[in-house]
Amino acid sequence: MSQQEIKTPALVLSTLPYEDHKLIAHLYTRELGRLSFIVSGPKRRRYFQRGALLNIRFYYKPQREVQRLIEADWLALYENLHHEVALMPYLLLMLEVLNQILLAPDEALFDFVVEGFLTLDKASDPEAVLKSFLTQIIGRMGGESTSLPMDWAQIEAHLAALIPNWRPLKTLSIISNLSLSLHDRQS
Repeated sequence: MSQQEIKTPALVLSTLPYEDHKLIAHLYTRELGRLSFIVSGPKRRRYFQRGALLNIRFYYKPQREVQRLIEADWLALYENLHHEVALMPYLLLMLEVLNQILLAPDEALFDFVVEGFLTLDKASDPEAVLKSFLTQIIGRMGGESTSLPMDWAQIEAHLAALIPNWRPLKTLSIISNLSLSLHDRQS
């Protein structure tokens, strides 16, 4: 069986516990698209927070469902996104959407997604930033491009129309409740 050593930037989409001190990490890599990895050991596991931007090195075997990770290091560190509770719902919603759409390798899309996370990390209005990002994603995927601001229901309807087997967004209820709470405080 041939294997190729690959070094590429990656985004941690999700993780699942696996055996003692291991996890399965689903990553979207710049070079090969969506891949799964077994991550073992506490030193390595600390890198695999949902939404983390990493540089990874691994042995790639196309016939394997789960790849063998050699090393991981930070591509970028967030100042706020993993540390500010108020940003967590936006991070989770962004990841829930990306988990459904990021499959095939697309270097330009990968770079756009990384820029989206870094912008959200520094956003003073995370809701507006995330809505803009998702609207642009819709356009990049061939959906109707619009300069008008869309509400959450419109964004999800556009995504559902574009993505086969779309699953309704669960995290959207958190964002909606957060928006209502902020609106009530301002009134």
